[in-house]
Amino acid sequence: MILDEPYNALDFEANREVTQILERLKGQGKTILLTSHQHQYLEKLCDKIYFICDGEIVPFTEEIREQYFSV
Repeated sequence: MILDEPYNALDFEANREVTQILERLKGQGKTILLTSHQHQYLEKLCDKIYFICDGEIVPFTEEIREQYFSV
């Protein structure tokens, strides 16, 4: 399954429903490729996360999280 920004413009309840569906599919061994600007969902759902940084595709690491997503 390929999903492009599945959490974009959803309310709280719809976010929860999408997450539950994706967790169920993952539990069934389904392969899911998704894009999102909301890394908190990716970190919860994904086994592997990649980040586009300066035009390069790199693994999402703690260093990247701190550099780009820390408040």
